[in-house]
Amino acid sequence: MRRETGVSLQGPPARTKHKRFGTALLGVVFLATTFWSHRNLQRSRAAAGADAHAAVERALSPAEVLAATALGGFRPILINILWIRIGQSLREHRTDQLAALYGALKSLQGDSPRFYYLVSEQMALDVARRLRHRPEERWEWIHRGLATLEEGRLRFPEDPRLHYQAVYLYYWRFHEVASPEDRKWFMSQARRADDPVPFGRDPLELVVDAGERALALPGHSFHGDRALWVAYVKLFALRADTALLDRAERLLDHMEAAHRGPEQVEVVRPLREDLNRTREAAGRPEGAEAEKK
Repeated sequence: MRRETGVSLQGPPARTKHKRFGTALLGVVFLATTFWSHRNLQRSRAAAGADAHAAVERALSPAEVLAATALGGFRPILINILWIRIGQSLREHRTDQLAALYGALKSLQGDSPRFYYLVSEQMALDVARRLRHRPEERWEWIHRGLATLEEGRLRFPEDPRLHYQAVYLYYWRFHEVASPEDRKWFMSQARRADDPVPFGRDPLELVVDAGERALALPGHSFHGDRALWVAYVKLFALRADTALLDRAERLLDHMEAAHRGPEQVEVVRPLREDLNRTREAAGRPEGAEAEKK
């Protein structure tokens, strides 16, 4: 119905009312989310600690920190974001932000042995491989990786995975054929009192030490024992000390007794044959260890 003036006496269309209501509802939701996110951010800062949160803010943009907070899972989401950023930096061969990213990740995940296991390998192998054109920076990242590993071994001495990681890193990073210059560099460095990395020692000695520590712990693996066997044989080739072959033979006996299975048997048999040939080449008959007993 209309007045003579032509002004409608009806209310706004129903869809206009619904639109206004929806807009008001979105506004309320936005304000509630903002308030909740701010509270969650404060709680996350308190839980992570001021140092940890500062490390995260140095490594990530404010938008990334805010997004992780708004999504509710501050710590786990930030950890995922950091790993993604690290992977992106490695793919793009960019190292300028890696130190900050790894530092932030350590502040959130440094209470887990897995952090030291994964990050040490990335630093000493993956990052270093991308820096062959910058040798000084490359040495720095190798050092960081080994320091991270040794810190983890000190914090978690009962975790065999970290000792096996030491077997792997010291063996392949300083392989006498594949990386002779790295091996020479490592052995030429002087050990510093405040440095957990045992510079100056033969990397094969460190492989043997780490392997023996893992061997003494429950849960050690067959492949770790095999790597230790290889280290003993290679160390013998450098030093011609037949006691090393005796230890390698006892290790094979352990591998047969502790890790029984068709696959393990097939691996041990050629290792024992190789050991016997090495003894013959050295002028000491096979089974000499057993005869001495």
